[in-house]
Amino acid sequence: MLRPIKHVTCEARDEGGDVEEGKDLLQEPPCTVTNVQEKDEDSAPAEKETTTKRPTLASIKLTNPFRKSKVGHNLVRDPRWSGFESGARAGVPKSPTPGTMLPIVPSQGGPACGNHLVKLVTDPSVDHGDGVVPTGDESTQPDESHQGGGKRLLNAIKLPLVSVLPRKLKPKDKSETAPGAAGLASMETLDDSGAAEAEPDQGEDGMESVKLDADNDKCDLEKGGDTTDTSKMASWRARLGLLSKFRLLVAVVVIFIILLIIIIAVAASGPRHRDHTSAPVMDGRYVEAVTSCGMVQGLLENGAFSFRGIPYALPPVHERRFLPARPVDQLDKCWNGTFLAHNASTPCWQIYRDGSVSGAEDCLTLDVHTPFVRYENPLPVVVLLGADSLSGGSPGPMRATAKLARSKEVVFVTVNFRLGPLGFLATEYLTRSVKPQTSGNYGLSDILTALKWIKLNIENFNGDKNAVTVFGHRAGGTLVTALTSSKMAKGLFSRAWVSSGSGVFPGKDLAEEQMDNGEYVRSLGCGDADCLQRLDVKELLNKVPGHWRYPAADLPSSGLPSPHRWLVLDGVILRQHLSDVWEKDEGLPIKLVMGASSHSDVPDNLKTSWNDDSGAQVERYVRDSLLGSHGLADEVFRRYNRSYSGLVSLISDIRTVCPLLTLSRSRPGVPFYVVTHPRSEDGLAGVAADVEAILGTYEPRDVEQKRFVTAMQEIFYRFVHLGELRREEAEKKSNQNRVLLIGQDANPSRDYPNCDYWIAHDIVPRYARID
Repeated sequence: MLRPIKHVTCEARDEGGDVEEGKDLLQEPPCTVTNVQEKDEDSAPAEKETTTKRPTLASIKLTNPFRKSKVGHNLVRDPRWSGFESGARAGVPKSPTPGTMLPIVPSQGGPACGNHLVKLVTDPSVDHGDGVVPTGDESTQPDESHQGGGKRLLNAIKLPLVSVLPRKLKPKDKSETAPGAAGLASMETLDDSGAAEAEPDQGEDGMESVKLDADNDKCDLEKGGDTTDTSKMASWRARLGLLSKFRLLVAVVVIFIILLIIIIAVAASGPRHRDHTSAPVMDGRYVEAVTSCGMVQGLLENGAFSFRGIPYALPPVHERRFLPARPVDQLDKCWNGTFLAHNASTPCWQIYRDGSVSGAEDCLTLDVHTPFVRYENPLPVVVLLGADSLSGGSPGPMRATAKLARSKEVVFVTVNFRLGPLGFLATEYLTRSVKPQTSGNYGLSDILTALKWIKLNIENFNGDKNAVTVFGHRAGGTLVTALTSSKMAKGLFSRAWVSSGSGVFPGKDLAEEQMDNGEYVRSLGCGDADCLQRLDVKELLNKVPGHWRYPAADLPSSGLPSPHRWLVLDGVILRQHLSDVWEKDEGLPIKLVMGASSHSDVPDNLKTSWNDDSGAQVERYVRDSLLGSHGLADEVFRRYNRSYSGLVSLISDIRTVCPLLTLSRSRPGVPFYVVTHPRSEDGLAGVAADVEAILGTYEPRDVEQKRFVTAMQEIFYRFVHLGELRREEAEKKSNQNRVLLIGQDANPSRDYPNCDYWIAHDIVPRYARID
């Protein structure tokens, strides 16, 4: 009789080698069951039969032992797993019940979604070590002869610990097979959703081999995955698709945000300014600053600081009376301790319009008004030079305050300089007493020395030495214009503003000027320089001829004496005539502005005696002048009305406005302005309306005057800070001169009426005012 014998043959596997995680599950070594019938002695040779078994067993799905609890998210262990786990730790893993769904931990780096289970399918006849043999239908009942070997087979197919714990996968091409025990079981992977089992593979041995679906180890988002995650991804994709339609807008917004961040970062990382009053204020009132000759102490006034009476040159007394100014450049000439710059400066000796004289010889001082005493963020500097004439009337309306310096953020410096014979006398006696042999223009040397002091010290008062504007009014403007032709002033200032200055400058050399002054020197009773140096100051001033003191503000007349010219071509400070220097373009490389009031010259005799509004007095006055004798009276009345304001406009045009306009035309790029807004009830603009508006002493009475003050200040301080009058001037490409008419507003004009007529008839500049 033939007895069926089942012979199982499995390929060996090296358990000691590196095996990819899960590969022992996914690729079970094939096992072949061979039925061999043992031949009896009398029987025929047995026929070899190879069959493949398909054991089936009801699957028992266990709860995932590593799932999270809904409360507290703690891991809940399945009690049916503990036996296997503890057995594994003991080295002899206890087999789970056949058909149990065992959890598989995903591989490292792989998707960790869903609870994967492994169903163990094996021979139902195998004893699992607990004495319980599961039941099944007849097709799945094993032969009784195999029950004893179930434990050996189960040990061969037991799940190693590496199949449960994660381990890094190696490339498939590096996996090797080696001899070892093989199992008969195959596994299939199921997820928690209860998906259908994978289609089993049919092996050559006839056993059912179910592979672990590797795709279930991943979160296959393309096939569904997590519904929430898929909806989020779809939402983001929709948003990105919408943004792609507005790529340009998005790019602009991004660029704007980046630029805004850069601007904020630059602003945040910029220099930190110290307190505006970085210099300590002592006793709530006093502040100190450094100069080249020592410390000076100023006063706190209206939120700014004022330093008054600071010496900038040695006192011009005794033997230095008729010598050029000398700076205080020696320590033995400086003061000890701290100089108290509290009191107002004493003006130099001068002659006033009423004939009185006053002043001091030790007068070469200056006043500084500054918003801050610090070294950071230096401010523009404005140097004020004022005088009604070169004989006196200084500083006139050219007075600044600490309040104005604070409101305009400008450092103001008011300079005292010598006037009259003490400032401009040129004689043969004085020329021979010095080397180089020269005399006169002492007042100009004072201004040059003051500008050098400013260049050296103004930084200690928060001033910018490279942004100095020299502002001169009347005779002060005449001196500023003269300095533009002097090489000695090079580098001392960068801008100049001339208001109502003289349009005529000296053309005589030193020898001619000394001859013109001979009669005055002889009247003093002196025959040498020592006598002039010891002479009483009042005697020097009182003997100055009347027509030397102030220029005539009247219509030209044949009966008027020739005006005196105090300035002289001394060969040191002034070497050439101004027009010659400008024509050769050898003047200072500075920016210059000239202007005047339309009523710059008011005749004092008419101002006090005027009582006729009919115009008859004006007509008679004009016909009796040089204009009437030249047959120009009718044309005058056609151009000017028969009123007091019309007469003042006529005199101002001939004496100041038109000569100054002619002078400005001789230098390309020099703007010229005329103030036309009336200030008083008689319709006059005022001699110093522009200066008073600039320095804040103009008191407007109505809206129109307020607009005038605003326009005047805007023009001046724009020039001080930026070097230009108006934005239109900055954008203008040509150097063509333009006239700016300043009424309630500043309006540019191609020219100023009537000036060309007087120039054509040789009235201007022949009869221009001379300081």
